[in-house]
Amino acid sequence: MFYKSIKFLITLLTLSYANPLMLQYFSEVYFDTSGWKIEIMNEFENIDNFDGWFLTSISDTGYIKSGIIPGTNPYVVLTQDSLLNPFTINALRDTLVIHTPDGYGVDWMFYGDIVNNQIIPPLPHQSLNRELLQLPTDFTDDFNYLDNTPTIGQGNDSLNAIGMIEGIVTDTLQNPLSGVKIFHDYEVLLGAYAESLFVYTDVSGYYSFNSLARVKHLQYDLLGFDRIREYVQVYPDSVLLINQEMVGMLQSTTDNLQNIPNHFSISSIYPNPFNSTTTIHYSIPYESEVRIRIYTVSGKLIEALKSERQMAGSYKLKYSFNDLSSGVYLIQLTSESVSISKKCVHLK
Repeated sequence: MFYKSIKFLITLLTLSYANPLMLQYFSEVYFDTSGWKIEIMNEFENIDNFDGWFLTSISDTGYIKSGIIPGTNPYVVLTQDSLLNPFTINALRDTLVIHTPDGYGVDWMFYGDIVNNQIIPPLPHQSLNRELLQLPTDFTDDFNYLDNTPTIGQGNDSLNAIGMIEGIVTDTLQNPLSGVKIFHDYEVLLGAYAESLFVYTDVSGYYSFNSLARVKHLQYDLLGFDRIREYVQVYPDSVLLINQEMVGMLQSTTDNLQNIPNHFSISSIYPNPFNSTTTIHYSIPYESEVRIRIYTVSGKLIEALKSERQMAGSYKLKYSFNDLSSGVYLIQLTSESVSISKKCVHLK
């Protein structure tokens, strides 16, 4: 009964917004000498109790005891004592999933795999905090960050969770390059749309910016030079020095730079509504591991359409809904740093 109300809420939110609202449950994970602590967020008060809910890690399953009620505090702290059985979590690398009583995984938390652009594991004095920002223009920024002062049982904050990135950008002769455009984040302007956030190098080639202690994708652009892209781990209360050497292009690439998309997007699903087949048009601003999936509005995975690394550019993907019933579906595009969803309507 409780999960039916959650499914109804998700459906209502999905149909009420042009960009579906994603619900967040994982808020913070902390390891100490007594074991692990997991903070679950019940911000929308859509969970009456956790009867029948369960957690999974890469290697184990833990069932939550009956009678755990969120109450007035939106943050519920789960420990080993909250479970019916011993539950193993790898403090160095794991994937945590929280499931509803009927088995749906409704939220995920990844860490410990920097090769695949997941955040490093927290040190014993740190917690791993989750942030899910519902941005305009089909965009969700979903990431984890390290915090030197854990706040288990309370709302997450950025105190002692900020680091700095700075460096010098030069050419291959070590001459400083000014005006290099360095993409490092997104911001919401006037609550209406998400805009790429940049800094520029000064006349000495120097740049700097502050960031939450998370995995960041950095992109360095200067007309006449090859673009540089890399992922870096920002550390809390620390300065990360990143000097770059840019290689000049053999010929002008002005037209190519102008044709590269500025941000991730599902630009259109056409036709929509449709009665059999539709085409998904999407764009990626830099080389990324792209995954495109189709879900029902209740979160059930229908099919994984694509999972491959793609270069920056605009693409289209045709899909047939002939074997599916009429209804509203979600098309989700995810990469290492973003998650975008757009709804479509299938009519038979």
